[in-house]
Amino acid sequence: MTAKRVSLYCVSVFGALSLMHLLAYTLGSWGPAVPSLRAQGMLVFFALAVMAGFLLLARRQDMLPDAEPWPLTWLLQPAVMLWIGILAALGVCMHVASKLYFLAQSDVDCLAQVRFVWLNRARDGNPLWVEVSSKLGHLFSSLVYAGCFVSAYALPARKPEFSRTACFRALGFFSLAVLYATIIVSRSTLVLFLMIGAAGLILGLSREGLDARRVRAILLVGGVAVGVVVLISLARFESTLSCIHSMDREEALGVEQRGFNSILPMRSRLNPSINPYWHVKTVPSGQELTDIPSLLLQRVRIFVEDSCATCSMAYIYLNHGIWNFEWIVESPGRGGSVLLKPFYGWAGVDPPHDANAQRPYGAGGATLPGAAYHDLGLVGPGIVAILLPVLLGLSVAWLRSPGPRAALGLLAYVGVFVVLNWSFIFHGWSVMAFPFVMLGMAAPFAAYAVQQWWRTRGGYVDHE
Repeated sequence: MTAKRVSLYCVSVFGALSLMHLLAYTLGSWGPAVPSLRAQGMLVFFALAVMAGFLLLARRQDMLPDAEPWPLTWLLQPAVMLWIGILAALGVCMHVASKLYFLAQSDVDCLAQVRFVWLNRARDGNPLWVEVSSKLGHLFSSLVYAGCFVSAYALPARKPEFSRTACFRALGFFSLAVLYATIIVSRSTLVLFLMIGAAGLILGLSREGLDARRVRAILLVGGVAVGVVVLISLARFESTLSCIHSMDREEALGVEQRGFNSILPMRSRLNPSINPYWHVKTVPSGQELTDIPSLLLQRVRIFVEDSCATCSMAYIYLNHGIWNFEWIVESPGRGGSVLLKPFYGWAGVDPPHDANAQRPYGAGGATLPGAAYHDLGLVGPGIVAILLPVLLGLSVAWLRSPGPRAALGLLAYVGVFVVLNWSFIFHGWSVMAFPFVMLGMAAPFAAYAVQQWWRTRGGYVDHE
């Protein structure tokens, strides 16, 4: 396993996602109300700087130890994986039971409304078993992330029989992930499971390399996982459109005013006075005669919107963070810290802010460089572009450690990977599931530390 391989695989994934966002931004029929060349330039700089940092890191030829890093060796033990699977399945069952209770108490007309049932549920007056199941369900279900990571890591194993076991194990954990995310209709959670699996797979490939057998195993599991996520996302988008079409105009505007304006993608349903941040792209007057490429591109956008409303929804989901970044750059207003706001939420305290300061962008995220620009100014995107490769390099170096630092290195690697690949939509730690990702990855090592302390009565056993 080398830092070079890890870096090259990471930069390949990030480059592919950057290209996907570029295509969605270009072909989508929606765009920012205030296009900003400065914001677009900063995004290009951010992407190039991050990829340059990873390529510089890839020049390092230092090898990780020939022996597998001990955190992964420990996680791969059958008994450990069995307990992770049992507790994860128990957590998902508790999670599903509590959410079904809330659904039974609610009037839901379509799939798109399900997500807001439990987000907006009453905090008091619920049966004790429901509250306990909901909280413990989230805690235990977080182990599904660890299961997906370790199973994906084991896919490129040297022994074919071990690889086959890893395939079945990966599909099992992914089934739990789908059940967990579907009951709350969360696309972001599903995408997070894919990211965690990709992070584990990259470490496995960095150790074992590629051959025909490994490619087949990866295509089987990866194809099933990506296909399921795409189908569920399309079903959610289609349900959103059907749900909105069944509303009368007054009810639809009420949904917009509550901040869910991204579920109204059709041009006839957007009220600019309510959502001034995004709009349908148009060809300026007279451009039809002078700019044939722009006219053709506009025709493609209209065709996509008219023939595939679900595609238009997908473009909005992929692009809204970039549009919000453009609005931030062109707006003089600033709200409270975007980068720090999630930490206040985790601590359960209200963030300090100016009473007159309002959020200067629309619903959803603002991209990682956008959040950094909002809080730190022009230097912000540069700082995060430097930090991401540096932190990844440190995490890989820590994996070489024989003691507890190796576990910290694995957690840091997962965190950096998630933040990196969410960066064109959100800053990764603002995603609701992010704390559960880190909890699920850390919990097995906490159990390991307790086990070692118990065996040695207070002494920690280092791994040689």
